[in-house]
Amino acid sequence: MKVRDLAKWNPWWKGIGESCEHFRRRYNYSFLSFRSFQAKENVIIRGPRQVGKTETMIRSIPNFVKAGIPPENITYISCDRLGGLNELRNTVRELDSVMKFQEGEKVLLLDEITSIKNWELAMKEFCEATSFKVLATGSRPKELEKKAEYFPGRAEIINFYPLSFHEFCSFFFHSMLKGSISLPGCKIERKEKWEKLVRFAEKLGISLTLASKLLDELRAIKVGLSNLKEAVNLYKYFEVFDSLFQIYLKSGGYPAAIEAVINGSELPTNLIVKDTLGTVEKEGLSLDTLNLILPELLETMGSRVEYMSIARKVDTDASTVMRYINTLERSFMLREIYYFDTRVHSKKGKKIFFSDPFIANALANYYGRDVDETHVVEGIVVEHVARFIEDPFRRLWKQNMGYGIIRGKEVDVIVRVSKSKLLKIEVKYGKLEERKDVDIILSKDELSISQKPFKIPVPLYLLILDSSKL
Repeated sequence: MKVRDLAKWNPWWKGIGESCEHFRRRYNYSFLSFRSFQAKENVIIRGPRQVGKTETMIRSIPNFVKAGIPPENITYISCDRLGGLNELRNTVRELDSVMKFQEGEKVLLLDEITSIKNWELAMKEFCEATSFKVLATGSRPKELEKKAEYFPGRAEIINFYPLSFHEFCSFFFHSMLKGSISLPGCKIERKEKWEKLVRFAEKLGISLTLASKLLDELRAIKVGLSNLKEAVNLYKYFEVFDSLFQIYLKSGGYPAAIEAVINGSELPTNLIVKDTLGTVEKEGLSLDTLNLILPELLETMGSRVEYMSIARKVDTDASTVMRYINTLERSFMLREIYYFDTRVHSKKGKKIFFSDPFIANALANYYGRDVDETHVVEGIVVEHVARFIEDPFRRLWKQNMGYGIIRGKEVDVIVRVSKSKLLKIEVKYGKLEERKDVDIILSKDELSISQKPFKIPVPLYLLILDSSKL
């Protein structure tokens, strides 16, 4: 193993205090995500690039130390900087030999493991035949799904998404309250970044006292698709949450985009587009074809479409369109929903949404297209509901929700909440219309709970749909 590289990647081996500058760089932002990994079992975290997997992994190290794991027993390896499978295997085997007689639990952090061909063979070996607890990340969700058969009973697989609206709000308030970060043997002052965030928040009418109160309110929420009382109880803070939702409509749950909004700088749209296209290209798809399909998906977002109609417009066949959309969805870029009336009808047309508003905005900017804000909001609702009910491999959710048609009128989201009960949700982020055939109307700012359909502002409803496992 190359000791020089390992020492550079793992400065905490000398102690957290001695590596304080390394961690200071990881907290040098106005907005901080406070997700953290656990070290109780082997875990594989899968998700797209730029959502904060590496930052979360590094920031989790002091938490491992607080839990009693010696810092010298925690090893981070950047897999995309290794020469391949053999180098990874040899490095970990040598580390295991060196650390075998060290006291205390040992943790191995493998960042971007899916960048290595046949990575699953090494991961299986590490989970079974080393003294490490293994935590790995991968930015090829579809690739990781295909290899999942190697890990039943060996590692838990968790999806790492862009931040939900609930997480975004919670971490915004939490960041306001963290003028400094206390680590074992190290205190990190955030004065400049913290002051910038506080000034930004004050323009939204959010004081430090209010941030503390709202953070407590969000922590106390009992999440659930039908827990409307929890959402209604926040009505008095609507202006705050609506202001934050306007930011979320621009930045989505991408920390770099949120930071850009706070700093008043240009959104990193090109970075997201590059990573999105690059991830899909690694799955063996043609960028030329992808660059024809994506603009069509922007144009038809929120409308019922058929693969054949898209295929005609891009001069290809329906099976090709289906393959590209399937890959985009399994790469966490899209959500495709079907007609649903207690069961799925996949041949009655699909509705396709981008899984995060920042992805939609970045691609629209890249392709020179306009996106309808109401469709973006509908997509946010679809994504939050789907995450709330899905299984780790995003399969079963599709059998339990979709759009529908009742008395000739379309219903945006129908979701199974029990064996015999469906919840019908209409998203009206604009002019309201009277509907008697749905349970909930998600509005821009209307609140009414005296009778059905209940009217709940979109931002308040999203706050009861947090489903993060991190």
